[in-house]
Amino acid sequence: MLGLYKLGRDYLVQTRELDIYGVSSCYQGPVRLIHGDCDGIVPLWCSEKYHGIYDNSDLHVVEGENHMIIRRKKEVARLVVEFVEQVSL
Repeated sequence: MLGLYKLGRDYLVQTRELDIYGVSSCYQGPVRLIHGDCDGIVPLWCSEKYHGIYDNSDLHVVEGENHMIIRRKKEVARLVVEFVEQVSL
């Protein structure tokens, strides 16, 4: 179960076969990665790997936060707004 959704076997098998990093490497635009260091759903190394793949990325690790980043929403909102402002210029 993921929240209210039940993930079936087919979904799990298909996601393992996707070349998400290979597909992502084609993107040339700016990327801001924001990841909670206590994320129990997606390991931090996944964002670190994306950060290494993208030519134009920055990675912000939010200490003490899980996948939903609930306690430090203002900090994350500031990071998002800052990024959107930078890429909109």
